[in-house]
Amino acid sequence: IDTSLLKPGKKENVIFYIGSFSRLTQLKGHEVLVESFRHVHKQYPGWKLVLAGGMGVGTTVEDIKALKRSAKNLPVELMLNPSFVDIRKLCALGKIFWSASGYSTDNPLKTEHFGITVVEAMSAGAVPIITNLGGYPEIVDHGRSGFLWDSLDQLEKLTLELMTHETKLTTLSREAIT
Repeated sequence: IDTSLLKPGKKENVIFYIGSFSRLTQLKGHEVLVESFRHVHKQYPGWKLVLAGGMGVGTTVEDIKALKRSAKNLPVELMLNPSFVDIRKLCALGKIFWSASGYSTDNPLKTEHFGITVVEAMSAGAVPIITNLGGYPEIVDHGRSGFLWDSLDQLEKLTLELMTHETKLTTLSREAIT
């Protein structure tokens, strides 16, 4: 991963996730993120969720339509088949990187084995709040460079904590970069 290509930009109130919309291998959890965002947005509006990813093999038009329906009336954007330039821009402006990869499965093959997009997001100063599964615990130092979560309640509470404490968000962002 060439982290020198990813730099922080003018940060906006954006939570984002980058991961394929395919259901063939890992369980990415896009639906889980939309539902958690609904809860968070209800308590603390003013933020946007962006889900970016490829639509290769294993993604159906119906999957995307269902995701759009679940996000109805929410500030949620689906970025389909983004270029690397788009990914760099998203990482530069996003404050929080979310992932629900592997959530709700006992199958280790359905978790994220490493998480390149987490490292890319962190390189651009986004604070990760990601599942405590697969290879993710090897990337994030919980409480120092981001957070690992085991339940949706934790995901939402940690997110609200960062949304409402700008100093903590900034401190974690600096640590995520290093």
